[in-house]
Amino acid sequence: MRISQIELAKKLNVSLTSLQHWRYLGMPFQKTKEGRIFFNLKKVESWLAEKEKKTSHNEVFKRARLAVQVYQGKILEKKYNERKAEVVKADDVQKAEQDFKTKLKTSLRKIPEAIKEAFEAKGIKADLSQVEKIISREIEEVLQDV
Repeated sequence: MRISQIELAKKLNVSLTSLQHWRYLGMPFQKTKEGRIFFNLKKVESWLAEKEKKTSHNEVFKRARLAVQVYQGKILEKKYNERKAEVVKADDVQKAEQDFKTKLKTSLRKIPEAIKEAFEAKGIKADLSQVEKIISREIEEVLQDV
């Protein structure tokens, strides 16, 4: 079904500016010799669905990166507190540090599997082994400092 920009904007409840931006990003459209722009509704719907999948995919990576950053922040906070020269028994500090490191390593090593499950749940077709290798490598790099 071929529809105009105004019709599509109304149907999707978005502005003409949004449509223009989406065209720039690759949304399929047709332009007449007179310069009028039309859209094939089925192609647009397919493009939007694919765009949503890619957005979901990027969100998973952002959450994984954020989890790593949160743990790095906790490590820095712990090191800062240790440097403040608080008077605490050395054994207590060592045990707390070991417990923290164990929890951190366990949590970070769960991230690749969680991402893999998220991809599968969303039906994202990707080379999950490659994704898992990349994230595992990043996590192991962080853990070297722990």
